[in-house]
Amino acid sequence: MSTQLPVAPGYARGGASAYGGLAATTLPQARYPEAALSGVLQYIGQARRAIARHDVPAAHTALVTAQQVLAMLRAALDFRAGGELAERLQAVYTFVIGELGQANLEKNAARLEALPAIIEPLREAFARAAAAHLAGHTAEAAGGSDRR
Repeated sequence: MSTQLPVAPGYARGGASAYGGLAATTLPQARYPEAALSGVLQYIGQARRAIARHDVPAAHTALVTAQQVLAMLRAALDFRAGGELAERLQAVYTFVIGELGQANLEKNAARLEALPAIIEPLREAFARAAAAHLAGHTAEAAGGSDRR
C-alpha cells in the first residue's frame, strides 16, 4: 500500500514545497491549491481595504504576497500530467499575477474588483476535486483495497 500523498490534478508530486507553509500543516496535500487560492482571495481583500485607507505599505505587502502564492501554484504545475488543464491554469495565474502587479503599481483597487470572480471558481473546483479524491481514498482504505 502506498503512503504517498495525493496530488491535485495537474500539479507535480514534488510541488508540495511550492506551497510554502502549507507543507508543514496537517492539511492533506490534495487541499493545497484550494487553501492557497483562499489565501489569495484574503490577500486581495486586505489589499482593497488597505488601498481604501491609503495604507500603501499594507497594500503592497498583501498584493506581493498574493502574487507569490500564485507564482508558487504556477511553478507547481505538472504539464505532462495536467496537459491542457495545466496550460490553462498557467495562463490564468499569469494573468492574475499581472493584474495584481498593475494594481500594486497604481494602488488601484478597481483593478482588483474582477479578480475574485476569476479565482473563486478555481478555488471551488479544487475543493470539489479534493473532496472527491479524499472521499475515494477514504473509501479505498476502509475497503482494505491495496493497489499494487
